[in-house]
Amino acid sequence: MHPDSPDDPPKPLESEYRLRKILVAAAIQGAIFTVVRVLINRGSARAFERWTGEWPGH
Repeated sequence: MHPDSPDDPPKPLESEYRLRKILVAAAIQGAIFTVVRVLINRGSARAFERWTGEWPGH
């Protein structure tokens, strides 16, 4: 995807978008980032448990 593609979410300094649209886009991006991070962390913890027999941090 090209950096200036029409499918890219609006950026905070793009004046042609209303603040509401920018905030919604940021919230969606943040939620997606958080979900992916949780999935990666959980998968890593499960792999660690399989390899060592212990849950990380216990």
